Amino acid sequence: MPVVSIIFGLLLIALGVWGRFGGALGLWEPLGFAAPEHLSATALIPAAVGSLLVLLGLLAFKEKLLKHAMHAASMMGLLGLIAALARIFTTGNVRGIGGVSLTAMALLCGVFLALCVNSFIQIRRRRRAAAP
Repeated sequence: MPVVSIIFGLLLIALGVWGRFGGALGLWEPLGFAAPEHLSATALIPAAVGSLLVLLGLLAFKEKLLKHAMHAASMMGLLGLIAALARIFTTGNVRGIGGVSLTAMALLCGVFLALCVNSFIQIRRRRRAAAP
């Protein structure tokens, strides 16, 4: 599961960088979006969540920290999902680069959270099966 955390973290970092700097690099034009006049620093929020997921994934490689790091990573996934969905539902405007970024963040965090919950369930089942 630490590798999954790192992969999803890197995807979120890429999403944040794309959302913030994609217009300057010409990465939005193929999707039909023009570069906005003002680039908001809030576009880097997925990158911040992703950085924490990468850090927690790296910490989880230590057996002693595995359980705590993965629970913290799943909490970050939950917070990222809640933040993205709350922004989508409160603004109601999910158009343009911001909408794409919010939707992708919600999707990535939701899938990551589902994988974490599945992993926790599988670990608990294995422990019960191994117990006498």
